[in-house]
Amino acid sequence: MHAFLEFLAGGLAQTGWVGWLVYLLVVTQLTIFSVTLYLHRSQAHRGVDFHPVLAHFFRFWTWITT
Repeated sequence: MHAFLEFLAGGLAQTGWVGWLVYLLVVTQLTIFSVTLYLHRSQAHRGVDFHPVLAHFFRFWTWITT
């Protein structure tokens, strides 16, 4: 329980540089997927149709990160 409270107090900043590197790689990869798959292939060419929930996630992620 003590470790959980320490995590809540410090958040992701306690993970160190490896944690931040993993976070940045995941966020960057999700942004690349959103731009490539959703914006380019789905919206520009209409070559791919995504489920509405997935399309909404891509739309939201693109709005937040770009």
